[in-house]
Amino acid sequence: MSLREADSYGYLRLKEQIESRPTNSNAVYQDGKVRPVFIYTWNGKDVFVVEGDDYKFYPAQKSPGSAFVRWEAKPEPPQVVEPPSQPERPKFSSWEEERAYAEAQHRKALAEENVRRLERQGITLAEVRKQEAFYNQEAEERETARLKHLGSRI
Repeated sequence: MSLREADSYGYLRLKEQIESRPTNSNAVYQDGKVRPVFIYTWNGKDVFVVEGDDYKFYPAQKSPGSAFVRWEAKPEPPQVVEPPSQPERPKFSSWEEERAYAEAQHRKALAEENVRRLERQGITLAEVRKQEAFYNQEAEERETARLKHLGSRI
């Protein structure tokens, strides 16, 4: 059944009034229909109503043509996470400056990812620095020994 143009104005005003008081529930019916529930003041009482297929509003538990089964909470809408805003890129006077800037940003991103990976593994940055110092000292000692060995051959 379609809505006549003459009836549409009154219907839309009533719908606007009813939809101004939504609930966090849906009404579930035996035929599988799920309809949003609204609160409407009728004869001084608040009544839970749903919109029928014939452009009319009915009490949720007495909707014609459908057997009411249960109330159901509406699912929470997913939280939209806004991506962080990108900082403004500086103006470059040459291609080399732009390349250097891009490489620096890339190194920074890799370093941040490395720190996150280490944190997931339970390794602190202090432990990493200690290991680096140890390996650097070992590498210097190996290089010194290699140079001494080469110097004794000459």
